[in-house]
Amino acid sequence: MRHYRRGGAVARYLDDRYLATGDSRPIRELRASVEARSRGVPTPAVVAGAVYAAGMFYRADIATEFIPNAESLAGLLFGTGDRQIDVESTLYIAGTVVRTLEDTQVLHPDLNAGNILVRDHVGVTEAYVIDLDRCNVLARTSSGSPRFMRDRLERSLRKLGELHAVEVSNAGWRALRDGFEARP
Repeated sequence: MRHYRRGGAVARYLDDRYLATGDSRPIRELRASVEARSRGVPTPAVVAGAVYAAGMFYRADIATEFIPNAESLAGLLFGTGDRQIDVESTLYIAGTVVRTLEDTQVLHPDLNAGNILVRDHVGVTEAYVIDLDRCNVLARTSSGSPRFMRDRLERSLRKLGELHAVEVSNAGWRALRDGFEARP
């Protein structure tokens, strides 16, 4: 379950309220999730959504499939947990999921370390993308490879590294970038 909350500067004024125009966040996330999954993007299925009217605004919640033993990339790399991971292979897998988004023309404008879930499942590291409500799903025939998601993820990792005084090693950056270039 996730309650939708605003981010950025507008958050202090609107908190969890969205202007009731067009499709609601849960509907947009459901559509993006269904299309992304049909294109092979690993993302939890949307199970349910709820919208609560609040005058000219609305508040909303969404429920997605539960991915057991998954933790955000941010939590794994910078959290206080005691879970041991292979940082390079984890970053490589995160890079490959970004490549999958690019190759399938699913553009995630807020792809940060908190929106990639990672888990070890039967000895295999898997990554999932979450928080698709702002995604733009382009026609499969669109030309060019949208690389802005790579930059967004790298900025997120640098910012978290500074905040937690944990530096991503050169080998870690190489592994992430190798994942960006991996071909399925």
